[in-house]
Amino acid sequence: MAKYVCESLRKIDIRFLKREGYLELNVWRSGIIIWSSRGTETGRANVTVDSPNSSLNISYYYSDPWTEPMYVNESITLTSTPCHFGGVRYWIKCGCGRRIGILYAGAAKFACRRCYDLAYYSQQDCTPRMFSALRKAWKDEGWLENEYANMRVKFWKGRPTKRYRNWLARLRCYEALSSDASEQLDTLIRCLDGTKKVK
Repeated sequence: MAKYVCESLRKIDIRFLKREGYLELNVWRSGIIIWSSRGTETGRANVTVDSPNSSLNISYYYSDPWTEPMYVNESITLTSTPCHFGGVRYWIKCGCGRRIGILYAGAAKFACRRCYDLAYYSQQDCTPRMFSALRKAWKDEGWLENEYANMRVKFWKGRPTKRYRNWLARLRCYEALSSDASEQLDTLIRCLDGTKKVK
Protein backbone atom coordinates (compact mmCIF):
# COMPACT_ATOMS: atom_id res chain seq x y z
CA MET A 1 0.00 0.00 0.00
CA ALA A 2 1.35 3.43 -0.95
CA LYS A 3 2.25 5.80 1.83
CA TYR A 4 0.51 9.10 2.39
CA VAL A 5 2.52 12.02 1.01
CA CYS A 6 3.55 15.09 2.96
CA GLU A 7 2.25 17.47 0.31
CA SER A 8 -1.35 16.26 0.79
CA LEU A 9 -1.51 16.97 4.54
CA ARG A 10 -1.94 20.06 6.67
CA LYS A 11 1.30 21.19 8.23
CA ILE A 12 2.93 23.58 10.66
CA ASP A 13 6.18 24.95 9.27
CA ILE A 14 8.64 26.70 11.59
CA ARG A 15 9.79 28.83 8.64
CA PHE A 16 6.26 30.15 8.19
CA LEU A 17 6.05 31.06 11.89
CA LYS A 18 9.40 32.83 11.67
CA ARG A 19 8.47 34.69 8.51
CA GLU A 20 5.15 35.88 9.94
CA GLY A 21 6.78 37.22 13.12
CA TYR A 22 5.48 34.61 15.57
CA LEU A 23 8.96 33.81 16.90
CA GLU A 24 10.15 37.22 18.02
CA LEU A 25 11.94 37.09 21.37
CA ASN A 26 9.85 37.66 24.51
CA VAL A 27 6.67 38.16 22.49
CA TRP A 28 3.25 36.51 22.95
CA ARG A 29 1.36 36.41 19.69
CA SER A 30 -1.76 34.75 18.35
CA GLY A 31 -3.25 34.40 14.89
CA ILE A 32 -4.94 32.07 12.42
CA ILE A 33 -3.38 29.57 10.03
CA ILE A 34 -5.46 28.78 6.95
CA TRP A 35 -4.73 25.68 4.86
CA SER A 36 -5.82 25.46 1.25
CA SER A 37 -5.54 23.20 -1.75
CA ARG A 38 -5.80 24.49 -5.33
CA GLY A 39 -7.26 27.76 -4.09
CA THR A 40 -9.92 26.14 -1.88
CA GLU A 41 -9.75 26.43 1.90
CA THR A 42 -9.40 23.01 3.55
CA GLY A 43 -9.11 24.04 7.19
CA ARG A 44 -7.98 26.63 9.69
CA ALA A 45 -6.52 26.73 13.17
CA ASN A 46 -6.04 29.24 15.97
CA VAL A 47 -2.35 29.57 16.84
CA THR A 48 -0.76 31.12 19.90
CA VAL A 49 3.00 31.36 20.34
CA ASP A 50 4.34 32.05 23.83
CA SER A 51 7.94 32.91 23.00
CA PRO A 52 9.15 33.42 26.61
CA ASN A 53 7.97 29.91 27.52
CA SER A 54 8.94 28.33 24.17
CA SER A 55 5.51 26.91 23.51
CA LEU A 56 3.05 26.79 20.62
CA ASN A 57 -0.64 26.18 21.21
CA ILE A 58 -2.84 25.21 18.28
CA SER A 59 -6.58 24.54 18.33
CA TYR A 60 -8.68 23.29 15.44
CA TYR A 61 -11.44 20.91 14.40
CA TYR A 62 -10.35 17.55 13.05
CA SER A 63 -12.58 15.29 10.97
CA ASP A 64 -12.25 12.33 8.65
CA PRO A 65 -14.76 10.33 6.57
CA TRP A 66 -15.43 7.91 9.47
CA THR A 67 -15.81 10.15 12.51
CA GLU A 68 -17.62 13.26 13.63
CA PRO A 69 -15.59 16.50 13.76
CA MET A 70 -13.82 16.87 17.09
CA TYR A 71 -12.16 19.85 18.71
CA VAL A 72 -8.41 19.49 19.28
CA ASN A 73 -6.32 21.73 21.51
CA GLU A 74 -2.65 20.82 21.30
CA SER A 75 0.44 22.25 22.99
CA ILE A 76 3.74 21.93 21.13
CA THR A 77 7.23 22.68 22.44
CA LEU A 78 9.51 25.05 20.55
CA THR A 79 13.28 25.03 20.87
CA SER A 80 16.26 26.80 19.33
CA THR A 81 19.94 26.27 18.61
CA PRO A 82 22.65 28.94 18.23
CA CYS A 83 24.00 29.74 14.78
CA HIS A 84 27.73 29.97 14.09
CA PHE A 85 27.56 33.62 13.03
CA GLY A 86 25.11 34.81 15.67
CA GLY A 87 21.39 34.52 16.22
CA VAL A 88 19.41 31.34 16.71
CA ARG A 89 17.60 28.78 14.58
CA TYR A 90 14.17 27.69 15.73
CA TRP A 91 12.79 24.15 15.74
CA ILE A 92 9.60 22.33 16.62
CA LYS A 93 9.90 19.43 19.03
CA CYS A 94 7.84 16.41 18.03
CA GLY A 95 6.22 14.16 20.62
CA CYS A 96 8.79 11.47 19.75
CA GLY A 97 11.54 13.79 20.93
CA ARG A 98 12.96 14.68 17.50
CA ARG A 99 13.79 18.27 16.65
CA ILE A 100 12.29 19.07 13.26
CA GLY A 101 11.10 21.95 11.08
CA ILE A 102 7.65 20.73 9.97
CA LEU A 103 4.82 18.88 11.71
CA TYR A 104 2.08 17.13 9.72
CA ALA A 105 -1.53 16.39 10.62
CA GLY A 106 -1.55 12.73 9.65
CA ALA A 107 -4.37 12.19 12.15
CA ALA A 108 -5.92 14.24 14.95
CA LYS A 109 -2.49 15.24 16.31
CA PHE A 110 0.45 16.90 14.62
CA ALA A 111 3.64 14.84 14.41
CA CYS A 112 6.77 14.51 12.31
CA ARG A 113 7.12 12.71 8.99
CA ARG A 114 8.79 9.71 10.61
CA CYS A 115 6.03 9.24 13.20
CA TYR A 116 3.37 9.05 10.49
CA ASP A 117 5.64 7.14 8.05
CA LEU A 118 5.06 9.69 5.30
CA ALA A 119 6.71 9.94 1.90
CA TYR A 120 7.34 12.85 -0.42
CA TYR A 121 5.46 13.07 -3.70
CA SER A 122 8.73 12.84 -5.63
CA GLN A 123 9.36 9.43 -4.03
CA GLN A 124 6.14 8.09 -5.50
CA ASP A 125 6.28 9.85 -8.85
CA CYS A 126 5.74 7.16 -11.48
CA THR A 127 5.91 9.44 -14.53
CA PRO A 128 7.62 7.60 -17.40
CA ARG A 129 11.27 8.58 -17.79
CA MET A 130 10.64 9.61 -21.36
CA PHE A 131 8.84 12.67 -19.95
CA SER A 132 11.61 13.64 -17.48
CA ALA A 133 12.63 16.77 -19.42
CA LEU A 134 9.02 17.93 -19.59
CA ARG A 135 8.55 17.45 -15.85
CA LYS A 136 11.79 19.27 -15.05
CA ALA A 137 10.92 22.15 -17.39
CA TRP A 138 7.57 22.67 -15.66
CA LYS A 139 9.27 22.62 -12.28
CA ASP A 140 11.99 25.04 -13.37
CA GLU A 141 9.48 27.40 -14.94
CA GLY A 142 7.63 27.78 -11.63
CA TRP A 143 10.87 28.29 -9.73
CA LEU A 144 12.10 30.93 -12.20
CA GLU A 145 8.87 32.91 -11.96
CA ASN A 146 8.76 32.85 -8.15
CA GLU A 147 12.47 33.59 -7.74
CA TYR A 148 12.33 36.56 -10.12
CA ALA A 149 9.23 37.97 -8.41
CA ASN A 150 10.87 37.75 -4.97
CA MET A 151 14.24 39.16 -6.09
CA ARG A 152 14.41 42.74 -4.80
CA VAL A 153 17.95 43.58 -5.89
CA LYS A 154 19.40 42.33 -9.18
CA PHE A 155 22.40 44.65 -9.46
CA TRP A 156 24.69 46.10 -6.82
CA LYS A 157 27.20 48.80 -7.72
CA GLY A 158 26.69 48.06 -11.38
CA ARG A 159 27.28 44.31 -11.09
CA PRO A 160 24.71 41.49 -10.95
CA THR A 161 24.17 40.00 -7.50
CA LYS A 162 25.03 36.38 -6.78
CA ARG A 163 21.35 35.52 -6.55
CA TYR A 164 20.68 37.11 -9.95
CA ARG A 165 23.65 35.28 -11.52
CA ASN A 166 22.31 31.99 -10.20
CA TRP A 167 18.90 32.85 -11.65
CA LEU A 168 20.41 33.61 -15.05
CA ALA A 169 22.34 30.32 -15.01
CA ARG A 170 19.13 28.44 -14.19
CA LEU A 171 17.36 30.31 -16.98
CA ARG A 172 19.99 29.22 -19.52
CA CYS A 173 19.56 25.60 -18.42
CA TYR A 174 15.79 25.96 -18.72
CA GLU A 175 16.07 27.38 -22.25
CA ALA A 176 18.38 24.52 -23.27
CA LEU A 177 15.87 22.04 -21.88
CA SER A 178 12.86 23.66 -23.54
CA SER A 179 13.43 22.03 -26.95
CA ASP A 180 13.47 18.54 -25.42
CA ALA A 181 10.44 19.43 -23.30
CA SER A 182 8.54 20.59 -26.39
CA GLU A 183 9.19 17.28 -28.12
CA GLN A 184 8.08 15.36 -25.04
CA LEU A 185 4.94 17.51 -24.78
CA ASP A 186 4.05 16.59 -28.37
CA THR A 187 4.64 12.94 -27.51
CA LEU A 188 2.45 13.23 -24.42
CA ILE A 189 -0.38 14.78 -26.45
CA ARG A 190 -0.19 11.94 -28.96
CA CYS A 191 -0.26 9.42 -26.09
CA LEU A 192 -3.37 11.01 -24.65
CA ASP A 193 -4.96 10.96 -28.07
CA GLY A 194 -4.17 7.25 -28.32
CA THR A 195 -1.93 7.66 -31.36
CA LYS A 196 1.24 6.58 -29.58
CA LYS A 197 1.86 4.06 -26.85
CA VAL A 198 4.01 4.98 -23.84
CA LYS A 199 6.54 2.33 -22.91
